[in-house]
Amino acid sequence: MQNIPPGINCQILSGKEILMVSYANLKDEEAISLAINLKNRILEEKRKDLLLFVDITDTTTSPHLFKKLKETSIIIDPYVKMRCVMGVVGVKKMLLTFYNNATKKGAKPVDTFEEGIKILSA
Repeated sequence: MQNIPPGINCQILSGKEILMVSYANLKDEEAISLAINLKNRILEEKRKDLLLFVDITDTTTSPHLFKKLKETSIIIDPYVKMRCVMGVVGVKKMLLTFYNNATKKGAKPVDTFEEGIKILSA
């Protein structure tokens, strides 16, 4: 399984441009700052077909962080064609289900980086 360094980067994988965002191991304030940077980047680019891979492995799930991530997701959703999320276990699985029901976007939980890239590049 491939680990993604914390932060935002864009890569061409399997012939597709994929925006990768890793919140892995970040504390609340670091994750919130990253979410704000992601939102600003996407709003500046104004592309409507983004493929987004998100890693939330070992990220805290405080109510404050969840609220900020949900707010950011709602703003960037019109620009995201498909999204996969890695690191969805325990409470995060319930929160992702809630997010999917609330936004009707359907972020796909995946167990590995490779699985997510396969889905996004199909």
